[in-house]
Amino acid sequence: MRIGAIFRPDTINAHYRVVTPMVALRELGHEVLDFPQVVGGRAIAFEQVASCDLVHIHRFVPNDDDTFVPRLKERGVVVTFDNDDAMDVIPPAARRLIEGVKSPDYIQAAVDMFHRTLALMPLFDLVTVPSEALGERMREAGALDVRVIDNRLPDRFLDVPTPEPDRLTIGWHGFVEHMADYEALGLREVFERLLDKQPHIQLFTIGLDLGLDDDRYGWTDWVHFEQLTKKLASFDLGLAPIVDNAFNRSRSNCKVREYAAAGVPWLASPVGPYQRLGKEEGGKLVADGDWYQEIEQALKSPFKRSRAARRAKAWAKRETISQTVALWEDAFYDALESAERTEQIV
Repeated sequence: MRIGAIFRPDTINAHYRVVTPMVALRELGHEVLDFPQVVGGRAIAFEQVASCDLVHIHRFVPNDDDTFVPRLKERGVVVTFDNDDAMDVIPPAARRLIEGVKSPDYIQAAVDMFHRTLALMPLFDLVTVPSEALGERMREAGALDVRVIDNRLPDRFLDVPTPEPDRLTIGWHGFVEHMADYEALGLREVFERLLDKQPHIQLFTIGLDLGLDDDRYGWTDWVHFEQLTKKLASFDLGLAPIVDNAFNRSRSNCKVREYAAAGVPWLASPVGPYQRLGKEEGGKLVADGDWYQEIEQALKSPFKRSRAARRAKAWAKRETISQTVALWEDAFYDALESAERTEQIV
């Protein structure tokens, strides 16, 4: 296959949904042409893109041109599309948080782009998503073939040292919108109580400033994608708490995959893509009101944590991109063959 990949290189989402699978497809012998596009940057050369057998687009309208995809279709190019967030159902509290660190019009621009891509759904030969909830949105908009393909990590992300912290470390990483989950689930009280009752623990967050006044709480606003699992390996327990809403149900389960790749057992809310995960993946699902009890229980037994960590790492090894790239390859071949059959009928 000659594959064209259109994406915005400055987003973590694109690493999971485009860059990582495309690197793996190259390693299988496919020719992949990258067409990164930065907002306000140089336009993508249409003729180069049209030379591909299949073009995979992530989240946006190329060149901000609504005729781009129809013109590719007219040239006989198979066009696939990927989205990994339902941008039009972001809760108001999360929206305000994101706009506070991005820009006041960031979410509205993302919602407008989301709706423009929904209008193109009937044209795409294949749509890929990381969750069934998001897949259903694409089908409702007219997508003919939707495949749910989870985010997978590069194999190198499993190669992490395990540091020896002074104290047991509870960790949570995520973008600023998770502050809305933090408030809604009453986690400030949970964490303050844990720090008060458990002098042998510390809490560390990545991407979230929880505002806790305790010298055993620390945070950083950013960790480079390539260094993420190395940082997560310093955790003894990873958290993934989210509120049950339409936006969270459409998410991927990559957060617990990242913990697992670092060999970290995890606790997560029984929402969306986390619902089908648990003990065999090195974790446990936690009901909204049970976070204190479940964290406390997890901290009590080093043997249970060690066993869960081994399960997590084993799951992560089974689920790297090299082990699962066939999901992408088969989906793309199916799209090409389906388009070929349609052309023969016409």
